[in-house]
Amino acid sequence: MASILNKCATTQLSDGLISFIQYLFRTPDITPAGYRWNADEKATEIFISGPFTISREKVGQLPTVTVARSPFQAQNRVIDHLKKADPNTFENEVSLDLLDGGVSIICEAGAGDEASALAMFIFLEIQANRKQLLQGMPFVHRFLGMSISNETPVKEAAEIERWQAIVNISVTLYLGWMKYIKDPEPWRQAALFNTNDFWQSQFGRVEVGSAILTDDSADFGFLTANNPKFLQSEFEKRWYYVLVDGMKLTVEEIISNKKLRLSVVDADQNVVAFAAATTKDAPYRLVWNSVHIYMEFPKKGE
Repeated sequence: MASILNKCATTQLSDGLISFIQYLFRTPDITPAGYRWNADEKATEIFISGPFTISREKVGQLPTVTVARSPFQAQNRVIDHLKKADPNTFENEVSLDLLDGGVSIICEAGAGDEASALAMFIFLEIQANRKQLLQGMPFVHRFLGMSISNETPVKEAAEIERWQAIVNISVTLYLGWMKYIKDPEPWRQAALFNTNDFWQSQFGRVEVGSAILTDDSADFGFLTANNPKFLQSEFEKRWYYVLVDGMKLTVEEIISNKKLRLSVVDADQNVVAFAAATTKDAPYRLVWNSVHIYMEFPKKGE
């Protein structure tokens, strides 16, 4: 989204038209002598720029062409929803709206017919090169319509100083955005566990090759007097886990109030019986969920 702060479509529209008009007036094969534009303000014979960049003192009696845009308004109809973010393609969703507005090309000169001639010349060149302009400015959807105003006097101190004629262009711009600007990472499943509730012990012990965790300090069971106490409904859904040595093991069975049988998920995502690698003391934490969120998306082609 930050890229729009560097150069937005409305600014590029004005800059593109200014560059095109400057090209017309600096090319000898297109415009006659006496109207040659030059980037050097001391050498130019016509001023071509955006609004508020030239003063009357600087211009003097030379003709001017000023490109100014009007406000733009969104049509508020979102189109181009052909790309959707889905688990099979992992493409970001692309949305597109249209902005309607306009651009005024204000031609000023010392005489009314000269101002009109400048406006008509620019009008014809834009009409003749409309396709090339659209190719050079792909953010422009279309130039909807063009018109030339009548000659209007520009007065200063109640006296006519100059004349102007205006080329008005109705323009529709593309406004596009993406819901996500970074590439998503494919994944098949995710689980979120709230483990704020837990019971832990320093007295766990496992035997080599066994799936049994033994804790002589515990009193496992479903009764209120038990500590820790298991809830029957959550236990049946396998929502109790033992965290030990960096592993998350599921509690499969309460063998006695001192022993739990555990399972683990192997590399192929199969639930298998836990088998301790060695006989050792195994401090552990017993956790259970108060939030249960599980999501799974198919792989591409499934």
